[in-house]
Amino acid sequence: MKYLVILLVLAAGGISGYFIGSHQGKAATEALAALEQAAKQEKAESDKAINALKESMAGLASEHNNELNKIETEYKQQRAKLDDALAGKEKKIKEQTAKMNNNQREIERMRNTAVSATDPAEKQKLLERVAHLEKEKRNLESGVEALKCLSVAVPDEILGQLQGKP
Repeated sequence: MKYLVILLVLAAGGISGYFIGSHQGKAATEALAALEQAAKQEKAESDKAINALKESMAGLASEHNNELNKIETEYKQQRAKLDDALAGKEKKIKEQTAKMNNNQREIERMRNTAVSATDPAEKQKLLERVAHLEKEKRNLESGVEALKCLSVAVPDEILGQLQGKP
């Protein structure tokens, strides 16, 4: 009988251990399943966020490339205009120099005529014309100097100031 009681106690302990262990295992299995489900949901949200960022980056890269192409096109157009302006520079310098020389001769001729003129109204008219021709000559000289200046390189310090760099 003693062995029977021990056997029954052992059997009862085994059965209770089995049910307790099974219950805790079931709780652990359910917790693991819940964690797996949460991990899958987090992974899906992460993938969704990554795809949204990739799309945003692609849009920004496209926008950047379009803006860069626009700036490059504008630069090429400005460069072409500048090259066209520089191409006729020497011809313009010669034309303006010849016009300046003609103005100088005309100024000298009108001054001589004004000195010998007896009519004060005509003398005043000639002097006004001389003043106008002198002003035109100064403008031509300024234009010639500006055209000659196009051949000279701009110092880096001044170029930086023109570009707004400190």
